[in-house]
Amino acid sequence: AFQVPFSDDPTYFDAVRAICLRHQIGLVVPTIDDEIPRFAAVRERFDLIGTRIAASPLDTALATTDKWETCRRLANALGGRITLQTNLGQGSTFTLTIPAEAPQ
Repeated sequence: AFQVPFSDDPTYFDAVRAICLRHQIGLVVPTIDDEIPRFAAVRERFDLIGTRIAASPLDTALATTDKWETCRRLANALGGRITLQTNLGQGSTFTLTIPAEAPQ
């Protein structure tokens, strides 16, 4: 897990971009509803470092709020798996693990 500033911090996207660059992360899947359209708006900044943003166009992103279904579809499409950790009073964390090579 990586620690980043809160999403309303002006340095948020720079921090996420730096993590992607440092760790060669190729895909960012925003899951917080208000982050999805904001990530879609900065997609080009991530494209420059070879990181794709999994965010639909704004109108679609605003309509898609079911995180479990989004993760499940990505796992199925990419040959991966999902784990879920829930801590009472602290929220839930979905972890999507995908293979380094695309499924055949």
